[in-house]
Amino acid sequence: MSVLRFYWLRHAPPINPGNLCYGQADIAADISDDAAFTVQASRLPLNATWVASPLIRTMDTARKLAAFHANAQSITITTERALIEQSFGDWEKLTRPEMRVHATFPAYNADPGTVAPPNGESMDTLAARVIPAINDLIAAHPTGGDIVLVAHGGTIRSALHQATGLSMRDTLNLGVAPLSLSIIQYDPRRIRHNKSPWSVESLNIKP
Repeated sequence: MSVLRFYWLRHAPPINPGNLCYGQADIAADISDDAAFTVQASRLPLNATWVASPLIRTMDTARKLAAFHANAQSITITTERALIEQSFGDWEKLTRPEMRVHATFPAYNADPGTVAPPNGESMDTLAARVIPAINDLIAAHPTGGDIVLVAHGGTIRSALHQATGLSMRDTLNLGVAPLSLSIIQYDPRRIRHNKSPWSVESLNIKP
């Protein structure tokens, strides 16, 4: 198997004037910055497989990136539900002050890796959902290649967790800005030398 590169893009800035916790809430993204989309689309490979989370903000971002891409006419975007953002359960569409009054907030705030919001997911649970989907993509591309994935901050941190071995909590220290690009490489040949097949080529490249 040859090298497989994952081009992870976070969705464009969410339209969220109330600064609410949105998680899996299906809010739209601001895709009006044509210059930013032009720059990011130019950084993407020509003959890649395109995959996106099915939420509105990611699909709109993926479609606009594809429209500005040099190979626009040949791009087909498939959706993968496992790539949706972390569920914040009962806290979705609440403000930070509204979240703080919940009895479980201090425990979550202290350890978001293992503690879940009420009726939601911990970061570790999110990773346990995302990583099998990444592994399925590896299995589906036995000769390597390029995959463009348009997803969410939590989803991309799950991929970085898999690639770096950092805890999900520690991935919060890594920047994943809206419309940023992070490139992760999977090279199975490294396994023969007792090395991880994963490496992070680029992180949080902004337009």
